[in-house]
Amino acid sequence: MTRQLTASLLATGLLVAWSVAPAFAQDPPVQEKEKPAETKEKATYAGKWNMSMQSPNGAFAATVEIILDKEDPKKVSGTIISEMGTMPVYGELDGETLWFAVSPDGTMEIWWYANLQEDGSLAGALDMQGNQIPFTATRVKEKEGGGGR
Repeated sequence: MTRQLTASLLATGLLVAWSVAPAFAQDPPVQEKEKPAETKEKATYAGKWNMSMQSPNGAFAATVEIILDKEDPKKVSGTIISEMGTMPVYGELDGETLWFAVSPDGTMEIWWYANLQEDGSLAGALDMQGNQIPFTATRVKEKEGGGGR
């Protein structure tokens, strides 16, 4: 009887040890993956921009609104407002470069190109008959609160 009791206790002890063992087993240390920094909203050319450039004829300022086509995000449209008035803008995204143009008289085109900078601004140049006139542009901040019209 003592043999059966001993065998029974041994079997019970082994069962308990076997069932609890995984809780005490040590897995190899796991390297915690570094959590990625909060991802910023992907930078986009779309929006309103305050442009400024210094040409041989003096300072030039304009506000350009860039709209990316929803069906073909490489196509660009919008408007540019300057001392010369308001004109439609058209163009395209070519890789990381934004190209846009106006045609003040319907025959001649004036082209700009720009790239997004790390600080969120645009930097590029106006191509005036082969002459490159550098410009910079900063995004127009949307008014918070969205007051009524």
